[in-house]
Amino acid sequence: MAEPEVERYLNRVRASLRGIPVPEIEDILRELRSHIAGRSQPHGDPESALGSLGDPVELARQYRTQSVTTRAVCGGSPLGILHSLVLLRRGN
Repeated sequence: MAEPEVERYLNRVRASLRGIPVPEIEDILRELRSHIAGRSQPHGDPESALGSLGDPVELARQYRTQSVTTRAVCGGSPLGILHSLVLLRRGN
């Protein structure tokens, strides 16, 4: 799936995921590629799939919020939780 509009969309998501660990970004992009491929069948037109995902910057913001929240909860360290709250306050 190398359609230019898909690559542009994914590049915008990737750029907006700064601050998240690289392996997590790669997982997110794989998940999105899979979603787009699945929603593009049977005609291979990704437009409806991209439309269902919404704005790439907003989607990335949601992923970043989820990532920061998960790290805060799983880490359990008061300092880690404080750091996560600061990141969330700043908009990740």
